[in-house]
Amino acid sequence: MGMESFFSGLYRHAVHVPGVRRVKRILTGESGVFSRYVPPVGRPADRAGAPNTWTPEALQRRYEAAGLDSEPDTFMLYRIIGNDLAPRHRKGQSAENLAFILENEPVPEGCEKRFVVNRIVDGEAEAGIIRMLEEAGMGYIRIPFEWEAYQRVGWDEKSIPGRYAPGSKEFDRLDLRQQERILMAYYRLKNNYAINNNGARDAALRDGKARAKWVMPWDGNCFITEKGWAEIRNPGGGPSAAGSALLPGSHGAHSGQPGASRVGIPARGRG
Repeated sequence: MGMESFFSGLYRHAVHVPGVRRVKRILTGESGVFSRYVPPVGRPADRAGAPNTWTPEALQRRYEAAGLDSEPDTFMLYRIIGNDLAPRHRKGQSAENLAFILENEPVPEGCEKRFVVNRIVDGEAEAGIIRMLEEAGMGYIRIPFEWEAYQRVGWDEKSIPGRYAPGSKEFDRLDLRQQERILMAYYRLKNNYAINNNGARDAALRDGKARAKWVMPWDGNCFITEKGWAEIRNPGGGPSAAGSALLPGSHGAHSGQPGASRVGIPARGRG
């Protein structure tokens, strides 16, 4: 194989490698030793196009075409209750926050509240949370944690070099912080199954779209006040026609005190 054929094949297969264009410039500049062998390098062919952009006028037309402008603004508020993730959470924090919400949160006007019990590993803790919801007469979706499904989830071996795999000699030579980072990457897929943030939000959206015009899948630690709900429901004339709304939030002054006037995460409408 000649040098020209060799470099043609090399760059044809390397076109998707990050930084290959810079390497090409170094090798094929006016003084580059390989300049006469290297063909032009194009942009990666599998890059997605630019994201869609919507003008307010286009969004309004889309909103009206769906017939949503003639529907009353109804709301479904979901709180997703998951595992206590130490050290970020203390043991029992999810249940304590739920109890506080059930005892102290006002009933939002024009809004139904439901909950998502999201893959709680501790069976006793899950049973206690469900008992609280049922005693309060609250509807909920239960997403069970299934040990067999968890065991079937593989390790993310592709995210780390093989020679640094846990248990290897190179892994043992790393300091504790480096080892923790590798273990975190190694467990990524299993952690995603247990935490299931996006899966729980999707479940809330699927359930809520058949129940209300606006669906709000919030974190289980969110608390809404009467003032905050009034601002969400009528922010200068009504919810956005864009199909989604960004709800700013703030932390309470301390645990057990709802110090926020506006608490939330993005809500999603059927539009």
